[in-house]
Amino acid sequence: MAEINRLKQQLAENFEMKDLGPAKQILGMRILRNRSEGILKLSQEKYITSCLTGFTLKILRPGTPFWDLI
Repeated sequence: MAEINRLKQQLAENFEMKDLGPAKQILGMRILRNRSEGILKLSQEKYITSCLTGFTLKILRPGTPFWDLI
């Protein structure tokens, strides 16, 4: 942790920074932590939901030929 704090201090000397605490999201993935159990998970729930929603809308559109769904 001391190394991370040293790096933050060095960066702050050259850039305007604000420490927002531990990351909650990165590249659209939600970060889930359980530090006591040593677990770190990345969730792509939003991306998967948007893919399924788009696919479902395509299936439900009247007049869409079956081969366009494959």
